[in-house]
Amino acid sequence: MKKPKLLVIGNCQARPVTALLGATEHFECLSPIILQLAKTAESEAHLAHISEADIVLAQKTNDNFPVRHLRSSVLRQSHSNVVVWPNMFFSGQQPFIRYMTHTTTNSRMVGPIEALHDVRIFARWLYSQGLTEQLWQPDENEFSRTIAARSIADLIEREDDCDIRISDFIAEHVRTERLFFTFNHPTRRVLDELCNRFMAHQSLAKLPDGTEEFLDRYLVPSHWGNNGGLATYKGNDYMLGDEGTVSPLATVRHFSPDELQAAYFEVYDHNPLYRDTDSIRFTPNFSYDLSI
Repeated sequence: MKKPKLLVIGNCQARPVTALLGATEHFECLSPIILQLAKTAESEAHLAHISEADIVLAQKTNDNFPVRHLRSSVLRQSHSNVVVWPNMFFSGQQPFIRYMTHTTTNSRMVGPIEALHDVRIFARWLYSQGLTEQLWQPDENEFSRTIAARSIADLIEREDDCDIRISDFIAEHVRTERLFFTFNHPTRRVLDELCNRFMAHQSLAKLPDGTEEFLDRYLVPSHWGNNGGLATYKGNDYMLGDEGTVSPLATVRHFSPDELQAAYFEVYDHNPLYRDTDSIRFTPNFSYDLSI
């Protein structure tokens, strides 16, 4: 019997979802389309690729997503068999981690762990430089609970018209299991559950068991249940260049908590853009996040 051709469209989660579903041997998986790498100019190639697929597993996008032909709403209208899944984005296990983007240069601000930053460390650096009058010191337990509640509510809203949902699973297990390495890098446990729900949607059996992780390239300050946090973090070496530039290197580097703060301080000292707090955008953006 001929296997149906499956095309997964999504962010960095699309590759492991493709690998996991391909391992079931129920599908012939086409090369995934990665949303953040896609360009409007590639529409002809993308549409030809999409036309090959019997099933399109499309991650939900906003209707203002810049690559129009890959918007989930457009795909639903243009293809006969589209199953929409959510971006598995949840901040509850990394409540202090943010992407930082400088709005003038429109570029991510990189450091020891790619463009991910711990806002507690950033607040300490600002205070050490005299850039804030008072050190930002929230009640961490209360802050974490607030972020988790806000983030799960956001996910529930985002997956409202998805065919596959995951928020209930995250809400059930968030306090007892590690579910995310960063807010948009779910663990194998979450990826398996998402894929099993897709399999059930197709009236197929669950995935075979497995333990290989796909999205653990970065390990950031995290907590779940009573685990007490991580003893070491995983990022990358970096190079300090001219005019405040910071370039990540390919080599993996592990940090203790003290080493991680020292590395961030070195980066913040080197790049003057970190002093321009009015031009820094935090993602995810919680309006009460930083009164700094």
